[in-house]
Amino acid sequence: MEASSSKTHSFSDVIFSLCSSGKGAIVQAWDIQNGGVLRSYRGDGGEGEGNSLAMAGKDYLLVSLKSKPLILVWKMEREQIFMKIACTGIIHCVICDTTGYYCIGALNDKINIWEICSGLLVGVVSKHYQPIECLRYVDCGYFASGGKDCLAIVWNLASVLSEYRGSHSAEDPNAPKTFGVTKNSILHIWSDHSMAVTGIATSGRGYNKKIATSSLDQTCKIYDFASGSILCTFLYNAPLSCITLTTCGLWLYAGSSTGTLHCTPLFLPSKENGAVRQVDAKFSQIMKEHKKSISSLCVSFTGKRFVSSSMEGVSKVWDASSKQVLLSINHKGPIVCSILCRNIWRFTQLHSTKPAAASGSATPPIKSFQKHTSYKTDAVSAHTITLHSRPLHMLQPQKIKEIDLLSGEDLISDYQFKPERVLTADHEDGLVTGSVEGEVNLLRQELREAKEIQRQMFSLATEHLLNRRNL
Repeated sequence: MEASSSKTHSFSDVIFSLCSSGKGAIVQAWDIQNGGVLRSYRGDGGEGEGNSLAMAGKDYLLVSLKSKPLILVWKMEREQIFMKIACTGIIHCVICDTTGYYCIGALNDKINIWEICSGLLVGVVSKHYQPIECLRYVDCGYFASGGKDCLAIVWNLASVLSEYRGSHSAEDPNAPKTFGVTKNSILHIWSDHSMAVTGIATSGRGYNKKIATSSLDQTCKIYDFASGSILCTFLYNAPLSCITLTTCGLWLYAGSSTGTLHCTPLFLPSKENGAVRQVDAKFSQIMKEHKKSISSLCVSFTGKRFVSSSMEGVSKVWDASSKQVLLSINHKGPIVCSILCRNIWRFTQLHSTKPAAASGSATPPIKSFQKHTSYKTDAVSAHTITLHSRPLHMLQPQKIKEIDLLSGEDLISDYQFKPERVLTADHEDGLVTGSVEGEVNLLRQELREAKEIQRQMFSLATEHLLNRRNL
């Protein structure tokens, strides 16, 4: 029984490929290990475009159409369309955060943010001057956008939501609505490219995170995510259509509009930040297996395999060490977008006849997205938690202060609690409000408990090591 259950719940990387055909958008889910097609999600009418495929958590697939103001939604367990969401305009690209709570879509030069479970339009920002070409979510609470105006912008999702909500809770409901773009909403603005930005990729975690951008100007630029400084510029011999980075950030894969795939190392030393390096056969490995433009690139979690998809309707699985093609998957039309979902075990049971509820996990709700905001002054009262995050203290080492673990005073004073950080809850006895002093005392108590747990773990580990040495 244990052996069978382990096989049933085996983990595997799944590729979702969006291909456009005369019959509409088709999304195929296939296994990266053997190339077997697990599911085929079909859409009636309309075709998708690049960067128009997104996954909301691990329960829904979203595709925005290039000719209609619609977003098609599928459940993972069903091949039929679950919902059609009407928008105010054509969504050029769409992404979701890693938790599946928010959906971010680019409407020309504006970015709309919806709450998936309620459908509320919780944020609208605009900083680009031309249509947005690509969106990328960063796993530390940020997202990046690149457009035809040659700009690449990194946004703070928490600041965008809080500031946009505050601007729409003014006393005058007829006041002009702002787009919530302030210095706290934007982390970085890069204008180093001379043509449209076609791809954005990230790697690493914390203050070691790197972000890469590709452009039609035949360059790929690597930035330090924390400081925003440019680290290196790679110059290719063809316009770039897509890029991706390995998880550890050691390799850069770049696809061109001519079908050439470049594998560029990032671990080689550079003389100075911002140096320009010509990418040729001596510096980078070049693969020419595709005949048309490469539309998307994906790398497995282990980094041992990567997948390239092209407009000729073929996806190829490569071995990262030998740079040889392991699998070649033919689709029914040009592949405009592909995404990789890591560790989905449910696709091993796709051919089972059991209903989705038998898996024991309930599917979260999804509702139609609102076309306009509906914030009111009396709506932000109870059940509200206002957070003032300080992400740069975690991303930039030079801004981190030394914390006295014995007293915890520096930790409390550095955070600077504000009256807005009051937790409110609507109980039967009335509105119960926690004071700032009470929250400080609670944090100090938790800090003391954490110290005690750390002391016990240290003594246990020391005793274990000494006993092993005596043996």
